[in-house]
Amino acid sequence: MTSQILSYRYPFTNPSGITANQEQWVQTTPSNASTATSFTSNGNSNLLFNFSSNSQFLRAHQSFLTFNMTVRDAAGAPLTGAALAATRNSYQGVSAAFSRVTVRSGATIIESFQYADQLGLYLATIRPDKQRWLSLTESFGKTDAFAGTATRKFCMQIFTSLFTQTSALPLPCLPGGLELDFQLAGSSSFFTTDVPQFTIESPYVRWCAVIPDVSFTLALVGACAANRSLYLPLSELRSYRTAGLNTTNMLINCPVGSYSSVDSVTTAFYDMPAYNTLANDKYLRWHDAGLRTWTITAADVTNPSTRTFNHNGPDDPETALITFLSDTGSIHTLDSTIYLQNNFYTNSFRFGLTFTSDNEGNWASGMSLVGAASTNIVVETLHANPVPPTTIALSTVVCSVLLEISGTLLTIHRVF
Repeated sequence: MTSQILSYRYPFTNPSGITANQEQWVQTTPSNASTATSFTSNGNSNLLFNFSSNSQFLRAHQSFLTFNMTVRDAAGAPLTGAALAATRNSYQGVSAAFSRVTVRSGATIIESFQYADQLGLYLATIRPDKQRWLSLTESFGKTDAFAGTATRKFCMQIFTSLFTQTSALPLPCLPGGLELDFQLAGSSSFFTTDVPQFTIESPYVRWCAVIPDVSFTLALVGACAANRSLYLPLSELRSYRTAGLNTTNMLINCPVGSYSSVDSVTTAFYDMPAYNTLANDKYLRWHDAGLRTWTITAADVTNPSTRTFNHNGPDDPETALITFLSDTGSIHTLDSTIYLQNNFYTNSFRFGLTFTSDNEGNWASGMSLVGAASTNIVVETLHANPVPPTTIALSTVVCSVLLEISGTLLTIHRVF
């Protein structure tokens, strides 16, 4: 990594750094919209948005995806009558309609993960005030979003590491621009009743553009062109699926590789037969699989150091407390950030450890795997009954990474 590091943050944090004269709300339509008048769960299923500019910086945390969604029959006609009245959707809201999100610049994939699954696990413990907003914008918590109408407008947060940045993204420094790729899921991911297909119409990303003074932009672009390096801190998400082996213990092996900072490791269980049943809401599929004890080994360190973490459903709160205490950093602030719904243990259960917390700075202060005898992370569990092969453990590992922009190259650094 070059020693010539270009410190970057724009807009400036002081009040005089930017004025409303330098801000402009814009919208970006899909670059592949010419191939179809609408996007469908059964056909043209990728929404591709390209962001490029010689002057504008993308204020990512002030952006959202908006679109109309129409529920249709097999022939493509909007649902009406009894079929429309019977339509029900996931409690998760419209984010369940997207199976994967990918962010890339040129040939470099910056991040890519299964959107509905990961966002669903996050939403399960959000505070009621956040739930109210998402109920309005994404129909979170509403299973009758299409009551009385076959077409509904949504405004959806873009939940990726890059698009939650508080720094404005320097589009002039990205030779390949920035591409956001949302892949639609099948109807059964979002709907719990028979909806043969759905379509997306009039999609666009609404975002706030920052236009710095020309001298700043020219200096920044010139520095990158001279092979000085601009760095953006990001998180990288890795997921691993492990099936049960009809035994009471599971050894969940996550071959992560070498990272300077593993930020968190969490695991959730679900059953494939229930997952494949249309009437079952996939958002509510996460249960504890009769978990009794668990440990996590990373960088040759086993947690806990002696014995095991215990769990016995709602009768034993230790696992829930450990999982979210390690996330918040203080037992006294749990209630201000984490909200456990009544169905947590039966429908939205997860367990694990966060190796960073609010009182540690969050980014890059986690568990280092550099130089460890093994760069695998192992989650070991013990269950009350044998875990069948139809039960799947989804383990998610989040790591800190650095995105380097230098010249015409983009590089993801996992060791820094």
